[in-house]
Amino acid sequence: SECKEFPLNLNIIVDVVVDVESEEEEEEEEEEEEVETEVETEVEVEEEVETEEETEEEMEHYAATIPASAEVIDSLKTFSISPFLKKETEKCNICLENVGFRENEENVKLSLLPCEHVFHHLCIVKWLQTSHTCLLCRYPMPVRNN
Repeated sequence: SECKEFPLNLNIIVDVVVDVESEEEEEEEEEEEEVETEVETEVEVEEEVETEEETEEEMEHYAATIPASAEVIDSLKTFSISPFLKKETEKCNICLENVGFRENEENVKLSLLPCEHVFHHLCIVKWLQTSHTCLLCRYPMPVRNN
């Protein structure tokens, strides 16, 4: 069929070119490909090593975590939730278990930080012994004065 502006020709021509190489030429090409592969592999390994070294250098510039003071940890407000008031959907963002519930425990102590985030008491105590900030909002808790 034809279009008035663009004539269409539906005849399809397929050209097939057969290239026959000698066995020697094929072997030479395979050897060249192997050498290229080895070179590419060596370059990739070198790049990975450089990246690891750069990462180590970058990490040296970051400050180590600073724990909250023992006084602050000891003064955390703790409370328990009645089994009837537990919200099944709220989770402790440290251990990821439901707030107000821990396996094999009935009355679980919870702690409220000044930023009003709630965690299992034991979870947040352990966290604050290594970091002085809230896990969720980075609210800074007081640190020990040296």
